[in-house]
Amino acid sequence: SDCPQKEWQDLNIARLSWQNRALVMRNGPRYWMIDGVQSGVQAPRPTKVFGGLTMRFGATISGLNPLTIGPLRVQRVARNAVMTFNAGSTVYELTAPDGRTFVMQSYSQQVDRTLTEASLGSLAERLRLPAGWRYGKRTLSAPLVVDTTNTPASVLQDRFQNTYSLHTAT
Repeated sequence: SDCPQKEWQDLNIARLSWQNRALVMRNGPRYWMIDGVQSGVQAPRPTKVFGGLTMRFGATISGLNPLTIGPLRVQRVARNAVMTFNAGSTVYELTAPDGRTFVMQSYSQQVDRTLTEASLGSLAERLRLPAGWRYGKRTLSAPLVVDTTNTPASVLQDRFQNTYSLHTAT
């Protein structure tokens, strides 16, 4: 579905957590920055209806708990997918002090409802990154591929809950 705002806001998170015996969190509004995604799973992914919204299983986050969630904390995500960013696309990246680079896969309006794709270029001064971390943008001269079909993705979020995936392509 297009995830209508009213149905999204009306979800009873506590009840869904109890009914599903799982940590349920509202993860949006969120907007994809990727140009394409292809699942490495051959069978159709299961769907389930939550409060009138049909959702498709997309990934498993191992060891997720409220104590391990936070800005710049890497989570391992088993999603078995290939995400692509086309040549000519603008990408936004966080670079860790050790040189690992994470590309923004989605931006979020959970913390700042006014955040838009157009405002991402000036996000650096608002992020308040720790020493050694860098935020930047670039236009791709070649496609960038994040392939997690054979290994869990390494994913982190910034303080605005924008989500980034580790990539090794340049």
